Amino acid sequence: MSAAVDSTRPRGNSSRVERILFLWLFIGFCTLFTWVQVRTPLVLMKPFDLFGLLVAPVIVLGAILNGKLPRSNGFFLIALFLILNTILALKLGPKNGVREGVQAVELICFAAALSIYHTEFDWHRMARWFLAVALLITAYNGYWHISNGFTVGWKRLDEPKLLFSYAPPVIFALMLMYRRQASAADYAIVAAIALVLVLSGERKAQLIFALHLALLCAVGYLRIWVLAAGGLVVGPLLYIVIMSDNYLRQQFTSTVDFAAPQTFTLVEMADPRSGVTQSNGQRIFAAQFSAELIRANPIWGIGTNGYHPLVQRSYSWLPPHFLVSIHNEFQRVAVENGLFGLGVYVLPWLRSLAQGLVVARRQGMRRGGIYAMFFVSFFVQCFFEGAGNEAFMAFIMMALLPEFFRSTASNSAPVLPAQARRPSMPARARLA
Repeated sequence: MSAAVDSTRPRGNSSRVERILFLWLFIGFCTLFTWVQVRTPLVLMKPFDLFGLLVAPVIVLGAILNGKLPRSNGFFLIALFLILNTILALKLGPKNGVREGVQAVELICFAAALSIYHTEFDWHRMARWFLAVALLITAYNGYWHISNGFTVGWKRLDEPKLLFSYAPPVIFALMLMYRRQASAADYAIVAAIALVLVLSGERKAQLIFALHLALLCAVGYLRIWVLAAGGLVVGPLLYIVIMSDNYLRQQFTSTVDFAAPQTFTLVEMADPRSGVTQSNGQRIFAAQFSAELIRANPIWGIGTNGYHPLVQRSYSWLPPHFLVSIHNEFQRVAVENGLFGLGVYVLPWLRSLAQGLVVARRQGMRRGGIYAMFFVSFFVQCFFEGAGNEAFMAFIMMALLPEFFRSTASNSAPVLPAQARRPSMPARARLA
């Protein structure tokens, strides 16, 4: 427990109380990947909401009293969007505005705490603790599915499946920090992750993983010929496994079908005999309905949280899987917050993308590759999913990526690639 406290506290002259508060905040962050939640008259709350409302404001207030203020551009862009998101929630009534306001307060305080103290965290140790928690949650996730008769398709628990997208980049980042090129054990880890992702059926995570492999090859960590040889050996066996299971085959064909032109009408998509999967049908329908709403409300949108009740009223005759929230955060913002809100939402993405190029140029391709892996994970998750705090958390982490990488560059001695050209290199050299 002491090591956990030390990894999540500021490394300066922090008090014991401050260290414990950061430990609780880290625990609260990890609960985002669990299925625990409590329904209240106002909002469906998760443990993170309680930690965010009770712990983060205390940390921020203590920092302000000590003369520390959040001064990063990333934080101000986060706060700007969350405030706008709350104001536009009032279009649907005061209760909706209060609900979004409470969420905005906890998220802004969380972002402020990271913005103030990000230069003092032991990110390496926190990454290891996060992976330990992720392993436990994923193990339970697999146990729950298998014990309930689901040997594949481990995505029926919404929150734990997020780890399929967020744990691999942490693993790959640690690999890049300690080795110039992948060892046999690293290739085995990559193969194990690939197997788990195929069996999970989580298409977003599979796409993210494929992009990560491309980045690892681009920075010279993985050898393309090794991956190609492994693919030639394992690929046919994997294809047989996918085609032999109805669920995995459906996930594979739905990915191919979604990339192809869709000519189905709404009535045809609602008919299960048409061959359109529920996920693809919902996404196509949501895109069409969203286009109508954007044309009708182009500047300010229909109001935060307005899409779900509107689609339920307007298309009550459709199957239930059509009447869910938009599975694309960019699309949701455009519909509910208008083009003005979308512009505010996109600003941090553009800034973070531009800063990633700066990181690659100034700190080396390795650190640029790590930066790109996290950016890709956050982007794909937000582009193909939109779910409350989870989507907002990806947005916050993405917006603060430039600050995180500047602080880790100044707090640790980069070894790769600068020292990779030397004849010898310490086996345990660390690159933040």
